[in-house]
Amino acid sequence: DVSLSADGAISNANGGVINFGYEGSGSLVMSAGDGIGADGAVLVTGAEGSVNVAAEADGDIVIDSSGGTELTVAEIGDVSGISSASGDVTLAADDLEIGESVSGARVTLTTSDTERLIDLGGAGGEGGLSLTEAELGNVSSDVIQIGDDANDGGITVTDAVSFTDAGHDVAHLVTGGGDMSDDEASALQVDSLAISSSDGTVTLDGDNQVGTLAVDHSGAEGSVTFNDFDGLEVGSVDGIDGISAYDVTLSTGGALTDDGVNNITAETLTVGGASSVGDIEAGLTVDASEVDITAGGNIVLDAVGEDGVLIAAAVVGDAGGIAIYSSSETVTLDGVSTEDGHILVGVDTSIEALNVSAGTAAAADGDIIMLALGDITVGDVSAGDDLIAIGADGNINFIGGDEGADVGGGNSTLTLAAGGDISFDG
Repeated sequence: DVSLSADGAISNANGGVINFGYEGSGSLVMSAGDGIGADGAVLVTGAEGSVNVAAEADGDIVIDSSGGTELTVAEIGDVSGISSASGDVTLAADDLEIGESVSGARVTLTTSDTERLIDLGGAGGEGGLSLTEAELGNVSSDVIQIGDDANDGGITVTDAVSFTDAGHDVAHLVTGGGDMSDDEASALQVDSLAISSSDGTVTLDGDNQVGTLAVDHSGAEGSVTFNDFDGLEVGSVDGIDGISAYDVTLSTGGALTDDGVNNITAETLTVGGASSVGDIEAGLTVDASEVDITAGGNIVLDAVGEDGVLIAAAVVGDAGGIAIYSSSETVTLDGVSTEDGHILVGVDTSIEALNVSAGTAAAADGDIIMLALGDITVGDVSAGDDLIAIGADGNINFIGGDEGADVGGGNSTLTLAAGGDISFDG
């Protein structure tokens, strides 16, 4: 048994190790008027089996079970659990049992062995650091972080975990090189979720229930897939702003919106399904080269960025329209359609409408209105029996080619206004 007490800090600038316990038992208790492990994590190891740890300090607490010993957060004498009065708490262990409270402004739970998997929600075992919902309920903090930048073992959600039921409003999942994934029946519930990764894939496609999502995947071709059972807002969570990754795939049982400040930045964005995307007051802001969206209702996009955007958006099911606004170089519409709804496109630069259809001959609504300060190129465009209005400060060019292309469809009315030329190629 080891007991350390200091009016100041307990530090480990020289990388020493506290070795304690005997035949699977033993205890370490630390009390500090300042921080614990400020100059380097306090490294602890012990005999094979589980050893008890308790600590209290006014500042940050950083404890690393360097020898792979299972740490049990316990009550030892007058010290119960691990608590910081005003700082953060970081616990790194390959096996961790949180039997008493862990509290701090921010609590980080991660692995000591960087290659070890974090098993979130499950029973764990030989293969990973297990963190159950009951154990998370013993943690009190403004932000709870699972994993860190050094962890290459990844995070797997093996059972449904409600951070909300465990008392947390904000959760942050972090990996360095490992994947994030979930099992078929597993899901996460929390008001605000941040995800950080520098490599690997993020695939959390269970019936998650998250209010606000923020993702930063800095990998060269990082892939992020996320599904939400209800509506989902793209926002700012724990220092992560919006959603950023090479390839982003989102789906939600409700509306997909943003907070009006943060956006989605990706090479490709796929929305596999949503009741609606964006809203009239503030469309979902997207900086991507290619956007492919399916929704059951209205789609409202604000396409930003300097590289232009290729939009393939389809409203299926219930009535809904598409509104796209952009100040980017060019907006290209290819495969954009509604079953019963208008398509409205307004840009500060140019539009390429290659394959666009609004409504059907029997639909109540299905106008197409395209306005651009630059040029508009028109391919196959149809609007049933409704209006097609095309206005450009520059030129309007129909690119039917030798075979021609359908423009109008049914008994629609075509209205053109150009500041420059109107030309027909083919």
